[in-house]
Amino acid sequence: MNNEEESALEVARNKLYDIREKEKSKSYPELSAAQRKDSISKIVSQHRTDFQKNTRRHRVDLRDPNAVEVEIASYMQTCEESGLIPTFMGLAASMGFSRIALYQYLYKHAESESAKLLDNFRTASASIIATASLSRATDCATSIFLLKNSGQGLTDRQELEVFRGLDYEPRENPDDIARRWATAFEEDGIELPD
Repeated sequence: MNNEEESALEVARNKLYDIREKEKSKSYPELSAAQRKDSISKIVSQHRTDFQKNTRRHRVDLRDPNAVEVEIASYMQTCEESGLIPTFMGLAASMGFSRIALYQYLYKHAESESAKLLDNFRTASASIIATASLSRATDCATSIFLLKNSGQGLTDRQELEVFRGLDYEPRENPDDIARRWATAFEEDGIELPD
């Protein structure tokens, strides 16, 4: 067999080539729907696993930094294997808590080792979201929303300070202005109504 025949035989054996040929017959909306279904399926699968895990065991003990660290590593590995972006909300669900409960723990026990681990994860998660958004792997609008709510101080609020401008002379009292105008009219012989 020559090289061309070997290459053709290798291509024919390649299952990926067969899949590509089958995919060519599908339209863009069909491919898009299949990809969306696959993505949602991965997300639901991860959360179903978390739900089942949390019904079989108690919540992670937040006072135990080793347990928190193990759960963070497990969650990040699951996200990596599933091709999902790790989020603080996802970690909270994986640990058996709501996002609000984890934030309350963070603020009430800010100096604890577990809170430091959670804060490090929160920072890493925000960095992953930003990097994924910059590489266009995620939706920009959703990434912006998640980053604004990531607790990293990433907001677009503007602070405004109101001031009167530059006054080199003190402003006159309104009563003094009224008296000055009243006397000007009286000097001209004009009577003002009461």
